[in-house]
Formats: sequence, C-alpha cells, structure tokens
Amino acid sequence: MIGSIVGLVVVILFEKYGTEEDKKALMLDTYDLGALIAIYSAVIISHICGIHGALTFRIGPILITILMNIAYAVIAGLDKNWIGLGVYTFLLYPHIFLCNELANGTMTKENYSSQERQSCCCV
Repeated sequence: MIGSIVGLVVVILFEKYGTEEDKKALMLDTYDLGALIAIYSAVIISHICGIHGALTFRIGPILITILMNIAYAVIAGLDKNWIGLGVYTFLLYPHIFLCNELANGTMTKENYSSQERQSCCCV
C-alpha cells in the first residue's frame, strides 16, 4: 500500500514538474495520468479492504486484496518482471492462509488472543 501511495505521488509530481525525459522514463507519454491515478487508487482501496477484513475477521474484503495481488502477479509475469511476480506471489501467501483459517473457524474473534499466544513470532 505504501508503494502505491509513493507511486501515485511520484507520477503526479513528474507530470507537473518533470521534463520530457522524466516523463518518458516513467512512460507517462503512453499512459494517461488519469488511468494511472485510477490504478493506484484501486490498489490502495484493495489494500484497505484487506486490512479491514483482517481486523473484522471477514473473508470477503481479504478476497478483494487477493484478487488484486493475483492481477498484479499476472501483469508482472506477462511483462516478464520476475521480481514483481515473485513479490506479488509472496504477498498472496499470508492472505490465502488467513482466509483458510477464517473459513475453517481456526481464527475467530473469540479465540484470537489464544491463537496469538501460540504464534512463534508474536510471543
């Protein structure tokens, strides 16, 4: 989410203050600024949905984040951006397993505090 916010700020600043070379480096000549703002806004909203879903123990909002990460992974793979593909695939792991635990009833509001104590990284 932070990367999307930074990307959005960079695109707006380069569009307003950047030289033609800067704009070509960011490929702003091939993309419409409005489209980039819409894409970054959608990513930010999807991550907010994921945070909301995790805090309220709901699967639906987390699935929105999963779908956005899958879309980004596919786009990165088609673009042969192997680092981006790896990052977005790596980000899928915690979201999928949280949904799995919520669906199985392993993680609920009632038993969250006992589950947190059993976690190896939160003790």
